[in-house]
Amino acid sequence: MALAIPKTMKAAVAEKHNAPLVIKEVPVPSVEPDEVLVKIVASGICHSDLHIADGEMPAMMRLPLIPGHEGVGIVVKLGSAVKHLKLGERVAIGNVNSSCNACVECHEGRENHCRKYVQTGGGSDGCYCDYQKVHGQYAIKIPDGVAFTEAAPVACAGHTVYSAVRQIKQRPGTWVAVIGIGGLGHLAIQYATALGYQVIAIDVAQEKLDLGVRLGAKKAFSATNPKLASEVMKFTDGGCMGVIVTAVHESAFATSIKIARMNATCVWISLPSNPIQIVPKIVVFKALQITGVILGTRAELAEAYRLVANGVVKPIVETVSLDEINTAWNNMRAGKFAARTVIVIDPKLIDLKTAASAAQLKL
Repeated sequence: MALAIPKTMKAAVAEKHNAPLVIKEVPVPSVEPDEVLVKIVASGICHSDLHIADGEMPAMMRLPLIPGHEGVGIVVKLGSAVKHLKLGERVAIGNVNSSCNACVECHEGRENHCRKYVQTGGGSDGCYCDYQKVHGQYAIKIPDGVAFTEAAPVACAGHTVYSAVRQIKQRPGTWVAVIGIGGLGHLAIQYATALGYQVIAIDVAQEKLDLGVRLGAKKAFSATNPKLASEVMKFTDGGCMGVIVTAVHESAFATSIKIARMNATCVWISLPSNPIQIVPKIVVFKALQITGVILGTRAELAEAYRLVANGVVKPIVETVSLDEINTAWNNMRAGKFAARTVIVIDPKLIDLKTAASAAQLKL
């Protein structure tokens, strides 16, 4: 594999909060011994990219910043200490760019909870660019056959909802509700179905409810129905053993508690803009577990990719070019976007679906 890594690269850079990204040339990152350099082929757009760039996450306020934590591409340079990867392998760069590898959480395989983990596209530059570096252990291999455009949204969205489904820990065949059938919810339905749950879809838009049924939901309910909770309780004969909230409206969180069965688990993923009200009496009397998921572990990401490779999960995406990033962000702010939007960084490499084919390239 002949490598011709340039000194500079094209990138979309956040230079000010609440301002358009600037397309410019910046230096290609240099790698430390424990890092790898990845030729970015595609990068998913996540709503949290906007939150970070707009300064809404105080812990990730560094500017200038290249956003993006759903990067996928080809390994083009290895640090001297990285032995488990090869040049030409297809990998993903997700939320965690590095962690301390010394704390209890890291030792237990919960590096996503490491207090010193560095967020890709937050604490370090992200993947809206031609090349990006990542700690070798967080370059997650993409299975052969999975397209880059499908692999990108799984690096965060699919990863997160798969972890959420895993939190439910109930027997197959029990009812799980997904509230909000968008970029996260459409994947949550598929992962929950793949793990053997019976799924119901809840949303305010009829087209999203129809999508939920097409993706495997047994029944769809409108969130605007004043009798929603009672109808769900009746249909499921007592409520859902798992409820995953991906919608951002405050009412979705109250609904999750209302439609939950005794001893159920409510998993909250979304971040509402306003405070929510919880009635402790209902939580106590139902013996509910309420948990949040911000991202999963690298082991869970590998599992999430295997389900895509097996054909049981398929992300719905629309693609844009890097030059169209500000239009794509504006569409996301206005709610005008497909289930997931993916930036095609390198059109020449986008169709590579195996490590072997990538290894034979002359980059």
